[in-house]
Amino acid sequence: MNWEGEMMMSMRLSFNTAIARNILKRFWPLWAAYFCFLIVSFPIYLFGVTQRMLAGKSISAPAAYLGRIVLGNAVDQIQFNVFTAVLVAMLLFGYLCNSRGNTLMNMLPVRRDSLFLTVYLTGLFPTVGCQLLAMLAAVPVCAGQGVPGHYYLLWLSCTLMSFIAFYGFAVFCTMLTGNILIIPAVYFALNLAAAVFEACLRSCLTYLVYGMTNSDARFLWLSPIAYVFANKIHVEGDWSRGISSITGIGMLAVYCAFGLLFAFFALLLYRKRKMEAVSDFVAIPVLRPIFRVCMGLGSAVVLAAFLFSSFFGDIIVGGAAAVLMGILLLVGACLGWVAAEMMIRRSLRVFPLPWKGLAAVCAICLLTVLAAETDLTGYERRVPDPDQVQRVSFIYDTQLEEPENIRALTELHRKIVDEKRLYDGTQNGHSAAFPEAVTDEPASSRRVRGDDTITQFWVPIRYDLKNGRTIQRSYMIAAPTGDVDRPETTIGRLRELLNTREGVLSRMEADVHVEEENIRYAAIHIEETNGINQTYRLTPKQAEELWRTAMLPDGEDQKICIYTICDTEDNLRTQTNMAVYIEAQREDPNGEIRYWGHEFRIFTFSQRCLNWIEENTDISWVSLSELYAMREGGEGNLQ
Repeated sequence: MNWEGEMMMSMRLSFNTAIARNILKRFWPLWAAYFCFLIVSFPIYLFGVTQRMLAGKSISAPAAYLGRIVLGNAVDQIQFNVFTAVLVAMLLFGYLCNSRGNTLMNMLPVRRDSLFLTVYLTGLFPTVGCQLLAMLAAVPVCAGQGVPGHYYLLWLSCTLMSFIAFYGFAVFCTMLTGNILIIPAVYFALNLAAAVFEACLRSCLTYLVYGMTNSDARFLWLSPIAYVFANKIHVEGDWSRGISSITGIGMLAVYCAFGLLFAFFALLLYRKRKMEAVSDFVAIPVLRPIFRVCMGLGSAVVLAAFLFSSFFGDIIVGGAAAVLMGILLLVGACLGWVAAEMMIRRSLRVFPLPWKGLAAVCAICLLTVLAAETDLTGYERRVPDPDQVQRVSFIYDTQLEEPENIRALTELHRKIVDEKRLYDGTQNGHSAAFPEAVTDEPASSRRVRGDDTITQFWVPIRYDLKNGRTIQRSYMIAAPTGDVDRPETTIGRLRELLNTREGVLSRMEADVHVEEENIRYAAIHIEETNGINQTYRLTPKQAEELWRTAMLPDGEDQKICIYTICDTEDNLRTQTNMAVYIEAQREDPNGEIRYWGHEFRIFTFSQRCLNWIEENTDISWVSLSELYAMREGGEGNLQ
């Protein structure tokens, strides 16, 4: 019975007030500085915004505007807590990296569980207190302005949850090493590991897997710091009704829960941590093999991605690229493994190495290259069923939702996949099918020298499926320029899909209503024979009239906002030397500024636009074909 009572007592945690007071006496300037920062960055800043708003009286909905400021400040505090958390953890648990401090703390007549809990809570409670006081100080600043009270609670929730999340993980990181200078490196490295590893791995795979894109970050959420600074947690809302909210607060709550979980893991490590681990790079012996493997794999993909993209990406393609990528991965794995061993032993004498683990890491690298090169997963051949697709986005922000257009695009996608042999070498600037004639000039800005010139064209595709998932692919295709005007060719079919009625109208869709009161700048740009554009300014009233009576109807008839892909002689004859640029912006009720701007090339068949320009301006225009002929003949400017 006695031993059972002793076990129950040993499992009981208690908070030691004497140790807590000592910590507060030593580190009170830390919380004083943090409190001053909170006061300046929230209540005082909010006071300044309120006073400027009242003095100017230019905000139509002050409550909505101030509410957005409060929530925006909450997002800023989340980002600041990334650094505050690791600083607090380093200072309070820094005694673990100091022989004298570690010995003195462990000589105290306090169980390790109680000691950990005391230090952990002493870092947490004062910080939370500072946040609570800052929120209470901000409430009267906006008194009488109608700011909803739950916005302040939302601010406190975000600030509190973000600190708990990052503080718990930072405390966990302090248990992994015995060197105080390594703690922030471990903290940021582990926080960013998933995002960096995925980005580098995707960079490597883009040279091996046909259609692979490195813009689709699926595992960003596993890197909290990257997730936060990628603006995944941000303010949005129904601006017309003055309602604001914070998107991503659910993920922040998940991070907070994991922060508490990592604090518990830190407690488990703290119980078993040896006093002799002071100054060790890896303080927990059982984690050293894991550290070697992580260093080996991480160094392999980072080194391979950097070297291949920097020096070989535009030179080596196909099977040779796979061989070189495998070699770079092996070199990176070996270097990372040796570096990890140096850190663990704290010496340059690392031989003999634990070769079995290194061999396993090298095998993983080679198998990854083999699987990518042979398309073992079927990634390259995977094209979604058009009946499962809700929307397709591709070149020039073109969006298609009509079933027949989606089906046509998926058929084109399958054709591009079937023609891999022609385009695979074109992925990084070269064409396997047309090695002699290919040029690096952008297709959209090139004047063609003949039908045998090879046009390269980047084709990014994004499918939004009805089940909420997305599929992204990216291709660089090459074809003779003459194929652009042949609908039966791949590039010709692509041009037709780009210029469907739905595609044209999707590109003309404005985020801001193009009305006189919203238009900030409008002009007709005229290309002259000397290569310099002349500008004919339009008034907002003229711009609205041109947009409403000519450009929108011409867009409905597919006679404007047309993409020619490249400038063949036929295309040059249909394009005029004029382009209309319109820029509009609108202020939402809460003070948010929305902006839209676009330039539209005028074609010889854009009849309504040409009629409006002829009736309302004195501009003389010619086709681009005529303009280039005049330029070569040395003729003067048109205007």
